[in-house]
Amino acid sequence: MGLLDFVAEHKAGPLFYSTARAEVGKDSKALYKKVGERLAANVRDIGVKDSAVKPNHGWRHRMSSILMRMGCQKIESDTILGHKGPVYGKVDLVTKQVIIENVPSVELDPAKALLATEAATAEARKKRAERSRLGISATGRRAKTA
Repeated sequence: MGLLDFVAEHKAGPLFYSTARAEVGKDSKALYKKVGERLAANVRDIGVKDSAVKPNHGWRHRMSSILMRMGCQKIESDTILGHKGPVYGKVDLVTKQVIIENVPSVELDPAKALLATEAATAEARKKRAERSRLGISATGRRAKTA
């Protein structure tokens, strides 16, 4: 079963843990925090040892850094990261798809990670240049011609 099938068949509530198993009481830790701690422990187990890195929230920071390196506009990265966007203009789904498809896989070897990011950056810039040549803005609208 793929992730989208899993999500489609899932009932309301968290996807990856059961709220029925949560402990009740003021001294018990919220289940989502326990799940987060387990995920963080797994990240440490696979090689992320830097104590300054907060494994769960760190993924958002990592994605932000990668999007900046790829040359994304602020409106694009804010939209992808779920930050409150501008009052005017929206980034269309196709633009988000193109950007996300070019984000490199997570690579634990720093040298390989840099190469993957550089390749993704070059590809994203090439696609951005093509969109610009066609007069398509970050919001997916064609520029008005005089």
